[in-house]
Amino acid sequence: MVVSPKANDAQRIVALWSLESLGVFDEAVWKYALRSENENVRFEAVRALSSLSVESALVDDLLRPLEKDRSFYVRNEVVRYYRDSPSALSAGQRAMLEKMKISSPPTEKVKGWKGQYLAMGGSYESAFLNLLISKALNKEAAEVAVVDEAAWNIFIAEEPAKSPADRKALDANIHRLVKLAEAGGGSLDKGKAHYEARCAACHSQEKNGFAPALNGGKARSHEALLTAILDPNAAAEEVFYVYRIEKKDGSVLEGFRSDINTKGVELTYMGGSKVFTPLKDIKKAGYVKGKSVMLENMAAGLSDTDMVDLLSYLRSID
Repeated sequence: MVVSPKANDAQRIVALWSLESLGVFDEAVWKYALRSENENVRFEAVRALSSLSVESALVDDLLRPLEKDRSFYVRNEVVRYYRDSPSALSAGQRAMLEKMKISSPPTEKVKGWKGQYLAMGGSYESAFLNLLISKALNKEAAEVAVVDEAAWNIFIAEEPAKSPADRKALDANIHRLVKLAEAGGGSLDKGKAHYEARCAACHSQEKNGFAPALNGGKARSHEALLTAILDPNAAAEEVFYVYRIEKKDGSVLEGFRSDINTKGVELTYMGGSKVFTPLKDIKKAGYVKGKSVMLENMAAGLSDTDMVDLLSYLRSID
């Protein structure tokens, strides 16, 4: 089926899976699959080699033509084969991996929620390939300790829902402010001043903020913006729920979890200040479901006119 001219690529992939499940390897079949124009066929042929008993020298001969494969998807899987192989790398295999490195990778970046990130389309893929190659070349080195993030990405509490009366009052206030904002007349200059005073400490990268930049306000409705400001618990994504640390000494910390490693947990606060708590001092830690790191009283003290000004400014940001 794999080499049949009547088969389509989906059928070839299924046939490779079948051969793999049976533990059957055929050199001619794999050579054909690895020359396929379809990167998915090539990828599956490489991946299957990891679960089959094939002489190392033969695998090297099969994979060597893929050193400069046009698909990062395929090249990454070639590197994973050598990284995950239980045998130590031979001199020839190490030389092959060295040749696969991107010597001068592009470094185009895009703006993300926590800084600059490598852009997709070459920069990210090149860096990731080089990272995989480095791990393969150094796989005999001692394993670096990593934290079990799953054990710390849990909910340990839940924010109580608002009472029906409080919910009704909040919804009515949002509805009232939406009407005022839609009437127009807000001052962009005054709105920007309110943004700088109340929002920028978390939402501006220039001020070491951890929250997402408020770009794209033009595309958001007055109601969506008001909900985010006045009812942040309802608007927050899980990654921006409060992270609570209950320490063995009885004290409790809450903030935005900005880092976790084998030594401890770091919380970040408005303005960029950070607090690091060693794991040995933590009794229990996790997210508080439904509780945003954004305080519910961030709009306290703002008049209706101030709110209209702030909304006008936020909706002016591209």
